[in-house]
Amino acid sequence: ALLEAVDVVSLHLKLNGDTRGMITPADLAAMRADALLVNTSRAELIRPGALLDALAAGDLAPAELDPARRKQLLDHPGEAIRKRSRKIFEQTARESRRAVFEKLRPSLGLDANPKLGREVFKKTCATCHRAEGEGHAVAPDIETVKGRDRESLLLHLVDPNREVAPSYIVYNAILKDGRILTGIIAGETATSLELVRAEGLRDTLLRSQIKELKSTGRSLMPEEIEKNLSLQDIANLLDFIRGLGRKAERP
Repeated sequence: ALLEAVDVVSLHLKLNGDTRGMITPADLAAMRADALLVNTSRAELIRPGALLDALAAGDLAPAELDPARRKQLLDHPGEAIRKRSRKIFEQTARESRRAVFEKLRPSLGLDANPKLGREVFKKTCATCHRAEGEGHAVAPDIETVKGRDRESLLLHLVDPNREVAPSYIVYNAILKDGRILTGIIAGETATSLELVRAEGLRDTLLRSQIKELKSTGRSLMPEEIEKNLSLQDIANLLDFIRGLGRKAERP
């Protein structure tokens, strides 16, 4: 009953035989949808697997976990828990992106102006893509997708991590001096590697500088790019992309 009434749940009870595992999936399911479960100093108070069971069942949303608790699950030393956590969080993220896609679907039926779409491209996409002499050739050549229909293009705009070619996956290079550099591996040798990020900015690192190199499994293109675009902007952008390579009047 207590968990049903609070805004923030933080557990700091003394750990003993009676309290260990006292929080069950049913307790987590009783939490309010807008409540937050913050990192606990006594993770053992939650029954093993209860968090993941509640997340998998949809009784607890990923947004209800604080970042530290989420990171604990994603970086858990137990391989089974770590893999299950990643699968659950990826699935919920995918469902969230699908809901955004459905919200933006009306853009597919709008009359579009590819000339205006070119301006949207320059403002929104040119930091990583290059087309018609504009932008930076960091991400895949955007002309390779011009043959896709509007629905497919919209889906990849909304969910850029849906399909990521291995050569365009972003890596985090954790350096021995404490810095963390991020980018796509643009080149490497036995002693060094080069990372490239938005706007074509590059970092060349000696392997001796690197403490750990970790794949994020994600694209350089950020999610939620659509937040700064109207439905008409999206329609115009999609038409511009589909028209790449065709002779057309330019402003």
